Amino acid sequence: ANGISDLTTLLGFSNNNAMASVKSIYLDLAWNFPSLTDELVNYLSGFLDNGGNLLVAGQDIGWDTWDTSSAANGTAITKAFYTNYMLASFISDGNTANNSLGSNTNDSIFKFVNTSTIVDVFNGNMFPDVIAPVGNGQPIFYYNGNTSKVAGVRVYNSTANSKVVYLGIGIEM
Repeated sequence: ANGISDLTTLLGFSNNNAMASVKSIYLDLAWNFPSLTDELVNYLSGFLDNGGNLLVAGQDIGWDTWDTSSAANGTAITKAFYTNYMLASFISDGNTANNSLGSNTNDSIFKFVNTSTIVDVFNGNMFPDVIAPVGNGQPIFYYNGNTSKVAGVRVYNSTANSKVVYLGIGIEM
C-alpha cells in the first residue's frame, strides 16, 4: 500500500502508532522552512533505527539547518540528524549555475541514472544545496559533472539495516 500526506499528518500518524508497517518514507521538503524540525527528526531517527528507509529531498535543507549568516532554523537536534543520519555536511547554498544533475558513474546503484536538467520552479529562487558525504556516506549525484559539487548522498546503515538517500534539490526541480 502507498499513501501521501503532509508533515502534520505524518507526525500525527507517528504519534498514534499508525506507522508500524511503513518501510519507506519519501520526504520532499521542497522549499519549506523550517525544513527539518526537532519533532520530525526525532521521529525519523527512530524510524531509521528500526530499519526504515528514507529518501529526503529539497533545496535549502542544508542552508536552513547550517547557514549562520541567514535566519537558519537549525537546532542541535536537527544538526545531529543531518550529520549522523543523512551523513552529509553542508558546503554552500547553490545557485542557478547548478542546473544539471548527473550521476556518480562509480556508484554501484545510481551510475545508470541519466543526466537531468534542474528546473527553477521557484521563480528565481533556485539554490540547490552543495553538500558532501561524511563517514560512510557515498556521493551519488553531482552538479554539472563537477565532482567537487555533490548534489546527493546515499547511506546504508548495516546495524539498523536502513537506507537514506538525500538530494540537495527538490523532486519537483
